[in-house]
Amino acid sequence: PARRLADEHGLDLALLEGTGPEGSVSRDDVERAIEAAVLGTLEEGDRTAEGLSLHYVAAGGEGTGLKTSSIPVVLVHGIAGSTLLWQANLSAIGARHKVFAVDLPGHGRSGKPGGRYDVDLFTRSLSSFLDSFGLERVVLAGHSLGGHVCLKLALERPERVARLVLIDSGGLGPEIDVGFLKPFLSGFTREATETMLRGLFANPAMVNRSMVDATCEALSRPGAWEAVRNAVESAVPEGLQGENLAERLAELHVPVLIVWGARDTVVPLAQGKAALSSLPGAELWVAENSGHCPQIEAASDFNDRLLKFLQAPTAGSRP
Repeated sequence: PARRLADEHGLDLALLEGTGPEGSVSRDDVERAIEAAVLGTLEEGDRTAEGLSLHYVAAGGEGTGLKTSSIPVVLVHGIAGSTLLWQANLSAIGARHKVFAVDLPGHGRSGKPGGRYDVDLFTRSLSSFLDSFGLERVVLAGHSLGGHVCLKLALERPERVARLVLIDSGGLGPEIDVGFLKPFLSGFTREATETMLRGLFANPAMVNRSMVDATCEALSRPGAWEAVRNAVESAVPEGLQGENLAERLAELHVPVLIVWGARDTVVPLAQGKAALSSLPGAELWVAENSGHCPQIEAASDFNDRLLKFLQAPTAGSRP
């Protein structure tokens, strides 16, 4: 198993330090070497897109010395999220692809210009972000509102998207329950932030002190709370999703993976299943014990499933 894994990633076993019997190289040694190679390429920075500063975290690609795909992967969070939502996924994806996680306008460490934070702004900004790196064709993976944004870009600029991954995605139907956001929308407090986070997971133990601290730090920046409130008002006016792209799914001609938490109380799994029925050849993977964030709550299985989809030569392809 160790040799096969090393071969798959282009690693020379003879160059690895072994911790097994008589210095032999174990699978764990190979996995540590892969992770170290990816972490050695970790970078964080800012790019100007649509006149705004967009913050990003990136890893992987040629700099790892590993065998990697030429198609980059771009990860897009949802409302009130940031690059923090992808911490459990960057290393695994970066071992196979150059991977970027970006903070949308008003979120994380990106610029907060005020005004209207709507799907159109986010979509234009994402397109401009790709341009800033010269990324002509990418895999887009979006969570919640980020899924809505990725889907919209795939419909508007199909030549830019090689594959599409929709994770508990918005934009697929009117029904949504943003009740978990209500305390936070009344005003930013640590307690309201913790309540919001608990609404995202099936297992309350996922919401630990470090997650709450990091989220509070991001949401306490000037303009952050206002951006979240406006993004909710724009995307979910009167408690329903304002834009429904479900009827346009037939326009997609790229491989699509739909991922959903079986216990998602925010966006109903029924919307993911309905999207699947509109996309012949698409795939649906349901994380049985996850809520709205399977990329965190079922991270290992999510990473495996995503990489399997990305590596399949014709996975979900359509005529």
